[in-house]
Amino acid sequence: MKLHFKSFLVAYLIIFTATSAIGQEKNNAAETYMNSQVKHKNTVLIAKEKQEILSVDIIESQLVVNIGDKYNDVNIVNGYFIKDGKKLTSFKSFSKILSSQDFIDALKKFKLKTEQNGVEFRSLLFALDNESRGKFFEKDGKWIFVRSEFFGDVSGYEITTDKKGRIQSIAFVDKKMELPEKTMGSASNKRFKKVDENYLSKKTKKQLTEELSKMVIVYGFKTEKIEIPDVKLNINIYEGKLEIQEEENGIIHATKYQFVLLEKDGNHSVIKSKSKIMENHLFVDALKEKFSLKNKEDAAEFEKFLDILNPANKEAKDCYMKENIWFFVRNNQAEAAESYMVMTDKAGKIKYMDYFEITDEQILRFKMKDPEFKADFNFVLEQPTKTTLSMKESEEMPVKISFNPDAVNAAGAWIMTRLDGKPAGMSAATTMESPFTDDIPGKYLKKGKHKVEYLLLPPGQSTDNPYGVITLEIEVK
Repeated sequence: MKLHFKSFLVAYLIIFTATSAIGQEKNNAAETYMNSQVKHKNTVLIAKEKQEILSVDIIESQLVVNIGDKYNDVNIVNGYFIKDGKKLTSFKSFSKILSSQDFIDALKKFKLKTEQNGVEFRSLLFALDNESRGKFFEKDGKWIFVRSEFFGDVSGYEITTDKKGRIQSIAFVDKKMELPEKTMGSASNKRFKKVDENYLSKKTKKQLTEELSKMVIVYGFKTEKIEIPDVKLNINIYEGKLEIQEEENGIIHATKYQFVLLEKDGNHSVIKSKSKIMENHLFVDALKEKFSLKNKEDAAEFEKFLDILNPANKEAKDCYMKENIWFFVRNNQAEAAESYMVMTDKAGKIKYMDYFEITDEQILRFKMKDPEFKADFNFVLEQPTKTTLSMKESEEMPVKISFNPDAVNAAGAWIMTRLDGKPAGMSAATTMESPFTDDIPGKYLKKGKHKVEYLLLPPGQSTDNPYGVITLEIEVK
């Protein structure tokens, strides 16, 4: 079946040949849902009204969909556009924008003659490629803006100008090059003011959709329903595939992505692979309805179910309960045995589950998923022995804080130092070791009263709910 992309709102259904009309109907519903998750995103990289170098808007437009990666979307197609008044010109990449006459024409008021001009132009490049922050120089009547350098291999941009400094051409270069002793560009890039998508009119957004539609031949989802033998769960599970076809220079390029879609009572969840299915909240909800683990017999039935989804190493296979956690050991070939861990309530109902190596840290990490569980971080000030102190500007004050490393590492916690309410340092690592040490220099604090805080924080940037806080009131005399 040949499919032609018309707009991001059009549903492309590549129908999997199911064994029954009901199965086919459900597959269609799964594919319809996935198509509904495709989003059109516009990002104004450079706004005409927020800088004085370029007389046009530069826009990146994308069709994206998430297929289970919580950090990244799949980019179905993206394009770059120059918007000059009502005119919209499309490009496959920002590098093609730079080399275009439309871009050169938009720079006609700008002159590249001084180091300050160079920093301004490099700032423009950085707004497009998010990389240009290196040195630049003028050689043989051309300006070279270095993006990266490695043992004489230089990549960047080569700019030619006329006698008045007006830019005539821009080319990307990647070649062996000897850099001069004296270069320019020690000053930091200027940050252009950002605008959101509302900067673009509805008419412009419609134009962007129409132009973007010309850049992809076809994309489509196809799904196949997964049946779990001998077990009926109140959930629909589909193995899915996203296929994208693009044409470049007459050659069609096809890219395929795998995913798993779960649907329960009208709620959907997309995960990257079947290996993640036991961790999914919808799947766990379905298990809660089907199973309760009150005794060894119940656990044996649940183990049979696990054997269908993830067969165990026969020599390693084991099942036991410890502290309201059922362990279903699957493998012991690694340094530590690998097991499904299932947390139950007092009635044997499943609360949550995961798959870990059986180590003290992993078990603690698993327990921390329970909002009722309170970990003992034991975040304690060892040195100094008082929290209200005085010191001279010429002195340094050593600080030592001990903590429970098992709890801290299981939680993925980190330590922030805050001086007078503002961040002043941090300590974070894959494995945090106790004690934490620091030195507070009096000359850094300067004379007067100060508040130094050490916060033990959960993963992320929020400081609202620290696991522990130590506050020192220090007067520098």
